[in-house]
Amino acid sequence: CGRPAKECPIMAELKQTLRHFFSTLRKLARSYGDLVVNDPELVSKLETGIRIFSYLVPGRFAQAQEAFEVAFCCSNIFTLLNDFIVYLRCPQACATSKFFPRHQRLLWLLTLLECVEVMVEVIGENVMSEPGKWAVVLLMQICKLVVRAVLLVRGRGRVLLSPSVLPVDRKKAQALWSTRQQDCDHGGEGGGEEGG
Repeated sequence: CGRPAKECPIMAELKQTLRHFFSTLRKLARSYGDLVVNDPELVSKLETGIRIFSYLVPGRFAQAQEAFEVAFCCSNIFTLLNDFIVYLRCPQACATSKFFPRHQRLLWLLTLLECVEVMVEVIGENVMSEPGKWAVVLLMQICKLVVRAVLLVRGRGRVLLSPSVLPVDRKKAQALWSTRQQDCDHGGEGGGEEGG
């Protein structure tokens, strides 16, 4: 499409398709976020189901140990994702480190790196053999070192706890979220009456 003045129809269609795709993806993410905050019991059951699946994998086929480690990491990542959604939606329901209150996102990143470490190591070993595994291990350790160093400098030399991110109270988040939703619903109705 060598038309400089007008946009190429193929590019215009591609842009429209991508816009629609990302719009749908945002709607799905918003709906899933609502589910995580509104129904913590269902989300806990899903997490438990994934974790149980990871325990059922060993012994079923040749590379069962690697599959177990990857499945277990996926269950931890899924739980971390759900906790992060709760953290974004209702930060008041999340215990924050008293030493690192302004650096919560870095703590979440460090926790994510710790969750994916074994999975990335297994994938590195399967894709690039033993040297690849150690290259990936080295890379992950460097990434964790950088995040810990930033936290150490910003936290004025304070020691990090393990786990980096403190537990999320999903029941409290559910209560806060439903209260906030009710306030928004009543505020929208009441705001119109007060103004008139």
